[in-house]
Amino acid sequence: STVSRVLNNESGVSERTRERVEAVMNQHGFSPSRSARAMRGQSDKVVAIIVSRLDSLSENLAVQTMLPAFYEQGYEDTTVEEIIESSHTSKGSFYHYFDGKDALLSTLSDLFDQKYLALQEAMDPAMPAMDKLLFLNRALFRMIENSVSMDLLARLLSTQLVTNGERHLLDHKRIYYRLLRRIIAEGQAAGQLSQGRSVNDMVKVYALCERALLYDWCLCGGEYPLCDYAARQMPHFLCDFLPLPSSKNGSGENP
Repeated sequence: STVSRVLNNESGVSERTRERVEAVMNQHGFSPSRSARAMRGQSDKVVAIIVSRLDSLSENLAVQTMLPAFYEQGYEDTTVEEIIESSHTSKGSFYHYFDGKDALLSTLSDLFDQKYLALQEAMDPAMPAMDKLLFLNRALFRMIENSVSMDLLARLLSTQLVTNGERHLLDHKRIYYRLLRRIIAEGQAAGQLSQGRSVNDMVKVYALCERALLYDWCLCGGEYPLCDYAARQMPHFLCDFLPLPSSKNGSGENP
C-alpha cells in the first residue's frame, strides 16, 4: 500500500503524496506497529491489518486499534467507546464506516487476503498446482494459529453468517478466490489437476474444506494443532482434484 511504502521509505510514491501521508500520520500519531510482524509468519500473538485507503483514515485507525484490543481484552470486554478513544476518531466517523464491532471484525478478511498476496510472491512458479494449494493452506493456517486468537476467529466466523458486503469471507472478488481460480485453472491446463469438474467447483470445495477445519478447530476449543491437523486432512479432502492414473483404454479422467 501507499502508506506502507511511505513508512518503509520505499520508491513508487510521489513527493506530494508522501508529504500528505506524513502530515496525516503526524496529525494522528500514526506509527508502524510491531504487530505487523505477524504478517511475515512470526509468532507474535497479535494481529495486524494493512492500511490501504487514504480516503478513510478514521476507518484505518479504528481497524489498527481494534485488532490488538480484541486480542488483549477479549471481544466481549472491548467496547466501541474504547476503540473510538484509542484510535482518536469521532463516534460519527466510526459509525460512518461500521455498524458496530461485528462489522469492524469482518476486516480480518483483509488480513487474510494480504497474507495471500505475500504468499503469492513467495511461491515457486514451478511448484505443481496441488502443492501450491497445500502450501497456501499451511501458511495461512500457521499464521492463524500463531497470530489470531481463537476467540477472535470464532467471532469472525459467526459474524460471517449474517454479514454481507465486500469483506465477506464468501465474496468471490477477494484475492483468496482469484488466486485459487488461477492456480486451479493453470493446474488443469498443465494436466496436473483433473478436468472432470469446473474451476469454480474446485475452488468451492477447497474453500469449504478450509472453513470446515476452522469451524471445527474453534468448536473443539483448539484441542489439536490446527496447522498439523490440516496438513494431514487436506490431501485427503482434495484427492479427487488429481487426475486418475492413465490407463491403456482411457485418458485418466473420470468417464
